[in-house]
Amino acid sequence: QLLKKFIAAGFPVIIESGYDVEDLGWMGHYETIVAYDDASETFWVYDSYLGIGNGFGREHRYDELDSWWRHFNRTYIVVFPLERENEVREILGPHVDPLVSAQSALSVARQEAAQDQTDAWAWFNAGTSATRLGQYYDAAIYFDEAFRQGLPYRLLWYMFGPYEAYYNIARYDDVVTLANNTEATTVYVEETNYWRGMAY
Repeated sequence: QLLKKFIAAGFPVIIESGYDVEDLGWMGHYETIVAYDDASETFWVYDSYLGIGNGFGREHRYDELDSWWRHFNRTYIVVFPLERENEVREILGPHVDPLVSAQSALSVARQEAAQDQTDAWAWFNAGTSATRLGQYYDAAIYFDEAFRQGLPYRLLWYMFGPYEAYYNIARYDDVVTLANNTEATTVYVEETNYWRGMAY
C-alpha cells in the first residue's frame, strides 16, 4: 500500500530484490517501481539487471514482486526533490521514524516465521530488524535459525546484520567465520574486511 501511495503521488520508488539468475544462482539487484494497476494487481518496474521490458517497464504481479522484495526485508528508497519532502513525510506517516519501521518489519517477519518455521527469509528479516533496534541477542537467535534453514551464499555480499549482531554479543569467532566464508566467494565486499578487523 505504501508503494502505491508514493507512485500515485508521483514519487518513483527503488526497491532491492532477490533474483535467481540462470546458471549463476541467487543475487540481489535493484528495481524502480514506476506504475501500478489494482485491477490486474500489477506493478511496472525498470530493472537494473533485466531492463525495462517493452519500454513501459517489466510487469510483476503484486505477490510475485513481494516474494522477491522480502529477500531484502522490503527495503525501499523514495526519490523526491527536497521541496516535496513534507509530502513524503506525510505519506510515510509514523514510518518516517526508522525505529518504527524496524519494529513494524520485525513484527511482519515474526508473523511470517510463525506461519512457516522453515522460512529462512522470515528469520533473516527478523534478525535484520532486531539488529536495527539494537536487540542483538534476539537478532543472533533469528540469524542462527535463518542460517540453519539455508540461505544463498551471496547473501552476505549485500546484507551485514549478522556481523553486527554477533559482534555486539562478543561472538567474534562467528564474525570471523562469516567473513572467511564470504571472502572465499568474492574479494570485493569491503564489509568482509571491516567486520573481520573489528572482531580481531
